[in-house]
Amino acid sequence: MTVRTSSHVLDAGSATIGKRAHLPRTDVPTYLVAAWQWLCERRRMTWTGGVLTVGASDRELDDRLSAELTAFNIASTGQGNQASMSIRAVDHAGELAGGLIGWTWATSAGIELLWVREDQRGSGLGRALMAAAEQEARARGCTQALVRSFSFQAPGFYRRLGYSEYARTENLPIEGHADIHFRKDL
Repeated sequence: MTVRTSSHVLDAGSATIGKRAHLPRTDVPTYLVAAWQWLCERRRMTWTGGVLTVGASDRELDDRLSAELTAFNIASTGQGNQASMSIRAVDHAGELAGGLIGWTWATSAGIELLWVREDQRGSGLGRALMAAAEQEARARGCTQALVRSFSFQAPGFYRRLGYSEYARTENLPIEGHADIHFRKDL
């Protein structure tokens, strides 16, 4: 298997480490050498069909994966009504005061991101954004809404809006915190 980062290439199949080429090198960072050694030891679990490229944000990959998974989901469920949802709140000065990004699909709505500018917190804007999202979800035929919050973000806010916790992952993103999943019947 070949793993490519933005500056190095590790090829476990031919046991070489190179910088943008499959040439042996001695100036490769320690973490890449360790990764290469691990790959060599774990060859039975490697993929030999091409090259893996590790990088940051990749819009093309994101679009392709979304399209492929959407097609699979529609084929599996018969539900092709997946749609994005966004709600933007702009103050009287024309500045972004908050917003919400989410989705609807079949009978479910998901809230991916909710943000309220610091000076607007406690003003009712967060509640208004959530109410607008829930109203739009109902209009699209949804009967439930889902949202996640880290324990240091706004779990109390979602509980006050009638959301119930249904799952929790402890020690995420770090020890002492949790990733909490909520749902609400609409």
